[in-house]
Amino acid sequence: MRAINLDGAVMYVNSADDRGVVDAETRLYFTQKESRVFARYSGGSVRRGCLVGTLYGSELAFRYTQVEDSGQIHGGRARCSARSKLDSV
Repeated sequence: MRAINLDGAVMYVNSADDRGVVDAETRLYFTQKESRVFARYSGGSVRRGCLVGTLYGSELAFRYTQVEDSGQIHGGRARCSARSKLDSV
Protein backbone atom coordinates (compact mmCIF):
# COMPACT_ATOMS: atom_id res chain seq x y z
CA MET A 1 0.00 0.00 0.00
CA ARG A 2 1.32 3.42 -0.93
CA ALA A 3 1.95 5.85 1.96
CA ILE A 4 -0.69 8.55 2.37
CA ASN A 5 0.45 12.16 2.54
CA LEU A 6 -2.12 14.80 3.45
CA ASP A 7 0.35 17.70 3.32
CA GLY A 8 -1.26 20.48 1.30
CA ALA A 9 -4.55 18.62 0.85
CA VAL A 10 -7.83 20.55 0.91
CA MET A 11 -10.89 18.46 1.76
CA TYR A 12 -14.58 18.89 2.37
CA VAL A 13 -16.95 17.08 4.69
CA ASN A 14 -18.90 14.37 2.91
CA SER A 15 -20.93 13.17 5.90
CA ALA A 16 -21.08 13.88 9.62
CA ASP A 17 -22.96 12.91 12.74
CA ASP A 18 -26.52 14.26 12.87
CA ARG A 19 -25.53 16.36 15.89
CA GLY A 20 -22.52 17.85 14.06
CA VAL A 21 -22.23 21.33 12.58
CA VAL A 22 -19.70 20.58 9.84
CA ASP A 23 -21.22 20.16 6.39
CA ALA A 24 -20.44 20.30 2.66
CA GLU A 25 -19.44 23.98 3.02
CA THR A 26 -16.73 23.13 5.57
CA ARG A 27 -13.20 23.08 4.08
CA LEU A 28 -10.19 21.53 5.81
CA TYR A 29 -6.61 22.57 4.96
CA PHE A 30 -4.05 19.92 5.97
CA THR A 31 -0.38 19.90 6.90
CA GLN A 32 1.48 16.66 7.58
CA LYS A 33 4.97 15.92 8.93
CA GLU A 34 5.74 12.20 9.11
CA SER A 35 2.70 10.68 10.89
CA ARG A 36 1.65 13.98 12.55
CA VAL A 37 -1.33 15.72 10.96
CA PHE A 38 -2.73 19.22 11.54
CA ALA A 39 -5.64 20.95 9.81
CA ARG A 40 -7.44 24.27 10.02
CA TYR A 41 -11.03 24.40 8.91
CA SER A 42 -14.06 26.67 8.56
CA GLY A 43 -17.29 26.97 6.64
CA GLY A 44 -20.92 26.19 7.17
CA SER A 45 -21.71 26.79 10.84
CA VAL A 46 -18.03 26.65 11.86
CA ARG A 47 -16.21 29.98 12.15
CA ARG A 48 -12.86 28.37 12.88
CA GLY A 49 -11.60 24.94 13.85
CA CYS A 50 -8.41 22.98 14.19
CA LEU A 51 -7.66 19.28 14.10
CA VAL A 52 -4.54 17.53 15.45
CA GLY A 53 -3.89 13.85 14.94
CA THR A 54 -1.77 10.99 13.73
CA LEU A 55 -1.96 8.98 10.54
CA TYR A 56 -0.91 5.33 10.83
CA GLY A 57 -1.40 3.21 7.77
CA SER A 58 -4.84 4.08 6.50
CA GLU A 59 -6.28 5.37 9.79
CA LEU A 60 -6.39 9.00 10.92
CA ALA A 61 -7.03 9.43 14.66
CA PHE A 62 -7.56 13.03 15.74
CA ARG A 63 -8.94 15.55 18.21
CA TYR A 64 -10.61 18.76 17.17
CA THR A 65 -11.79 22.07 18.62
CA GLN A 66 -14.07 24.54 16.87
CA VAL A 67 -15.83 27.87 17.39
CA GLU A 68 -19.28 27.89 15.87
CA ASP A 69 -21.39 30.74 14.49
CA SER A 70 -23.45 30.57 17.68
CA GLY A 71 -20.29 31.45 19.65
CA GLN A 72 -20.16 28.04 21.29
CA ILE A 73 -16.89 26.14 21.48
CA HIS A 74 -17.00 22.40 20.94
CA GLY A 75 -14.41 19.67 20.67
CA GLY A 76 -14.07 15.95 20.45
CA ARG A 77 -12.17 13.09 18.94
CA ALA A 78 -12.71 10.82 15.98
CA ARG A 79 -11.16 8.26 13.67
CA CYS A 80 -11.56 7.78 9.97
CA SER A 81 -10.11 5.51 7.33
CA ALA A 82 -8.35 6.35 4.09
CA ARG A 83 -10.60 3.73 2.55
CA SER A 84 -13.40 6.30 2.94
CA LYS A 85 -11.11 8.90 1.32
CA LEU A 86 -10.73 10.66 4.69
CA ASP A 87 -13.64 12.86 3.65
CA SER A 88 -15.90 11.83 6.51
CA VAL A 89 -14.07 14.00 8.99
